[in-house]
Amino acid sequence: MRASSPQGRFAEGAALLDGLTLLGADAWGKYLFCNFDPGDVLHVHLGLIGKFRAWKAPIPDPVGAVRLRLQNAATAWDLSGPARCDIISPFEQEQIWSWLGADALRSDGAGALRARISQNGQIPQ
Repeated sequence: MRASSPQGRFAEGAALLDGLTLLGADAWGKYLFCNFDPGDVLHVHLGLIGKFRAWKAPIPDPVGAVRLRLQNAATAWDLSGPARCDIISPFEQEQIWSWLGADALRSDGAGALRARISQNGQIPQ
């Protein structure tokens, strides 16, 4: 996979990802974690205005303030406007997960959220 930073604000991070294999992606609320071989993790928080836009071949040149473009021969994903975009370790990913609240949209999150809310009718601090 090719990684670039057309805007230039994420040039160092894109250089670290360029040529690596994307193993998988996991969303938790507005957080996105993309795991690459050999262990780098792309950490994105979309915030209020962040978004990914997908393009199919023929892939056009980036338009606007594209922080990160991930591309192969058939598809490109452009990230613009994220609140956060950085490369972290799997350990840092686990730390972030440990302080995130339950995500009702995750298959494992609805039960956890229900349990937290139903504890004596109060949300634990």
